[in-house]
Amino acid sequence: MSKTGTVSALLAAEDSGSDVLFERLSGSSAFLWPIARWPIARALAQAEVKLELRASKPATKAQVLQRVARLALPNPASADNVSSVEHLFVVSGTTHADAPRGVGNWLSDDFSQALGERAAVVQDAAFDILTPRVKRPANPRTWTYSQASARIWRAAQASPLSDTQRERATQALSGMFDLFGPLLSQDLRQRLLGQILPLLELTPHAEAEFIALLDQAQPRAIYMQMAAYGDRSNLIRVAHDRGISVAELQHGWIGAAHAAYNFGRAFFDSELTSSLPDTLFTFGQYWGKDLSFPGRIVPVGKPPLETTCLSAPSYDARQQRLLVISSEYETGKLIEAVTLLKRHLPDEWEVVLRPHPAERADGVVRFEEALSHGAVLDPMVDLNASLSASRAVVGMTSTVLFEALPFNINVGVIETDLAKYYANAATFPNRLDDEASYCAFARAIQRPPVTRKSEIDDMWHPNAVATFLTEVSGR
Repeated sequence: MSKTGTVSALLAAEDSGSDVLFERLSGSSAFLWPIARWPIARALAQAEVKLELRASKPATKAQVLQRVARLALPNPASADNVSSVEHLFVVSGTTHADAPRGVGNWLSDDFSQALGERAAVVQDAAFDILTPRVKRPANPRTWTYSQASARIWRAAQASPLSDTQRERATQALSGMFDLFGPLLSQDLRQRLLGQILPLLELTPHAEAEFIALLDQAQPRAIYMQMAAYGDRSNLIRVAHDRGISVAELQHGWIGAAHAAYNFGRAFFDSELTSSLPDTLFTFGQYWGKDLSFPGRIVPVGKPPLETTCLSAPSYDARQQRLLVISSEYETGKLIEAVTLLKRHLPDEWEVVLRPHPAERADGVVRFEEALSHGAVLDPMVDLNASLSASRAVVGMTSTVLFEALPFNINVGVIETDLAKYYANAATFPNRLDDEASYCAFARAIQRPPVTRKSEIDDMWHPNAVATFLTEVSGR
């Protein structure tokens, strides 16, 4: 896998060793660059490949008022009530999976439950005494950080950064933007200030709440979702200052083209290193091969995928079902793909569109045109269940393309500017870029693909839970 222009620009800036990369928020120990890094990377990527990104539908006033009212209720599941544990999982709570009772979390449940009462899960997603049992986390050792998050927002409103702090932060950010020269236009720079300064307003208050959580839970190891992205970099620094190890559990695609997992020299053996997770637990050896990451990279696997594959029906026993995966951008190309697939597939084939998690709330509106062409939205919450019921998968840059391989599913990749970085032709030879290629793919998926066991084992490490337990036994 090769680097994008965005990743190359980030690494060049960090290799420069500029003093501005080590600036801290005035009056705080928080480093600015790790927090600013991901918004800058996103802006560079959008400028580089002209990504078509559509904003999700904002919450209505009624929804906001309901949320505020419920946060005022006593909540036994609040993270304020977490007891002392050795292992603390900090997750979004949006990586949903089927579970016998409630909502499963495919990212953390298997690992945390294997540790028993020595572990607790704290998720961003809210739930309370009014949440129906079927919509609560299935893992009883799960707490919600929603009340702490609300306090952070209120504290930021009541005690914002001083004018001096904002001025100094703006000057430092401007110096960071200068590292990218003409790659960041004046318009982009202004937009970035509008994105990053609000994050900095929250930083001191987020630190105070996280310290309270650490005082309550007293963990010796933390497993944090998306830890390398930077928005929680100051919390990671706080944990490291206390001698707590911080690992990230891989949740999606990573590689040389992913800006969140590739770092320049400024992050190696420096003060900035403490802002990153010290370990990255990956799905398999494949995912860490091309990373420039200052910590340990340890393949452990993905337990739910491993379990579901063992019980998946044979190819011929599945429905004639094709799953189309959204990657949250280039919706027009996705709709075009659905149109061409419906045109060339036999009538008995069902084309099922699975929105990206960020698109679920408004999927019917976002994909109205695709649905009008005969596609249906995927009704299955659990991705693995959906894969095991399908004969083919089509997508752009999603990890789901890789997850389809152990299920012995035909995979087609919609050609985009990013496809060569995220889903190369050596791994996925079925490239979809014109009507003829869609027609050929529709014929090819009438029979199962050739299984590639060694390649699959490289991507998906076996015996995931046992591997994880062995790795964390010394933590």
